[in-house]
Amino acid sequence: MYQDLTDEEKKSLRFEYIKTQKGYEMIARLNRLVLEGLFCLVTFVVTICAIFILDLASWYWAFVGLTLFCGILFLVGQYKIRMREYNKFYTAKYKNTKKKLTKDK
Repeated sequence: MYQDLTDEEKKSLRFEYIKTQKGYEMIARLNRLVLEGLFCLVTFVVTICAIFILDLASWYWAFVGLTLFCGILFLVGQYKIRMREYNKFYTAKYKNTKKKLTKDK
């Protein structure tokens, strides 16, 4: 549903969602997950470079794998949660509009 909207409609829906109490709190958490995911990916790249340059111990590969997994998990997870929340908000808004239209008739 949210994916089918135009860019302007998506933008206005996001702003309306942020104006709600739940939306304000949720967006802060989701944005933090994006930053944490990006930090994990940067840490992954830096650690890979350090392994090859400094010839570090083999257990660093486990750290690298875990860091990559967590970074991808955070980014994909926040995207799915964000889309689910936008779809819920859009559905609730559409149902309320539809109810108002039927009451007016």
